[in-house]
Amino acid sequence: KVFISMARKNGKSELMAAIMVVMFLFDQEARANVYSAATDESQAKECFIPAEKMIEFIQDESPYFKSSVSIQKAGIWKPHDKSSMRALTRQKDGKFDGKNIHCSIVDEYHAHKTSDLLDVLESSTGSRSQPLTCIISTAGFDRTSPCYDLERTYKKVLNGTLTEDETFCIMFIPDEVERATAGDSTGAITAIDYSDVKIWRKGNPNLGVSLYLDKFESAYRKAYNHGGAKWVEWLTKKCNIWTDSASTWIPDSIIVKCGEKFDLEDMRGRDCFLGLDLAAVYDLNSLNLFFPSRDGEEPHRTMSFHFVGKEGLRERCRRDDVDYYKWVQEGWLTLTEGTSTDYQA
Repeated sequence: KVFISMARKNGKSELMAAIMVVMFLFDQEARANVYSAATDESQAKECFIPAEKMIEFIQDESPYFKSSVSIQKAGIWKPHDKSSMRALTRQKDGKFDGKNIHCSIVDEYHAHKTSDLLDVLESSTGSRSQPLTCIISTAGFDRTSPCYDLERTYKKVLNGTLTEDETFCIMFIPDEVERATAGDSTGAITAIDYSDVKIWRKGNPNLGVSLYLDKFESAYRKAYNHGGAKWVEWLTKKCNIWTDSASTWIPDSIIVKCGEKFDLEDMRGRDCFLGLDLAAVYDLNSLNLFFPSRDGEEPHRTMSFHFVGKEGLRERCRRDDVDYYKWVQEGWLTLTEGTSTDYQA
């Protein structure tokens, strides 16, 4: 398994296309089914079309591959060993079960709302002796996405906290962002100089090759001058930094400063304002406690609790495109009995 994270226009699709070609033509695997898979057709073809062009170049130089490989509208085939290379999508091809996959490519995984597609692709490699699943992506705006969860897991693999020897992972992310997000012991946030070329290079390994430095600097200036959504887009897609939304209301640095934990028992006896949002069936129930500062010097304190019915939760996950089970596991959400809210309880 391979996981690669880098900013846009650094040759991700071409790299994955080359892997597809090697696995299809040169891995000596009979009935090698190689797929570029995505939720929509245009994204699935981002890797497939460069792979097709590479095979055409190979055919121009090799009479053997010219005669043994057939390029057709629906895909590419090697009739003598029943191997195939295709672009698959949920929209056109439905479920991917039973594909007996040798190699699969998942491009721009940050756009996936759930891990369903990746799970099916990986489970379809069980009968292969040396299968390969490649996930490659730029950062996105949704920190509840499966891609963000996967990236967090593989950061732990890279720093030695977790072990997963069958996976190769590499992430081109400015490490200054990790330090700034963590803050120091006082809760302060380290300022990051995003005009520094060193920061740009850490998210863009091909800067100066497939990315022209002068054009990259120009894009930075425009994003910095206009701010707002353009700045957040530049951070996310040009520097490979996860942000919370395509436009910023409250900057991440302020959110991080407000994340200090406290013991609810220490708030006993203090003034408290309570906000309650009750749902009937389809929404979450939420309770928020707000403890105002007593002297204007100490910080305000707030704590939230969220509840959802246990029954029908899997269907709710599908409907809302949210992994509520993950929220339960992380302690953000409490499961209750039944499917509806009892207002008399």
